[in-house]
Amino acid sequence: MADAMSVSANQRGRLMMSTERLNESSDRIKESRRTMLETEELGVSILQDLHQQRQSLLHANDTNK
Repeated sequence: MADAMSVSANQRGRLMMSTERLNESSDRIKESRRTMLETEELGVSILQDLHQQRQSLLHANDTNK
């Protein structure tokens, strides 16, 4: 009986460690997703700014002709 309890406690400990590692991995994935979304948002903003600058340059070029 003591062996069975020992095995059960060992399995429970391994399960708890695995669950903790899974939770940590999930947290890292969530943080990575947040970073990816922020980076994408920044990229879109930069592209919009570049488009506006291009339009301004094209307009300035047209008025100089």
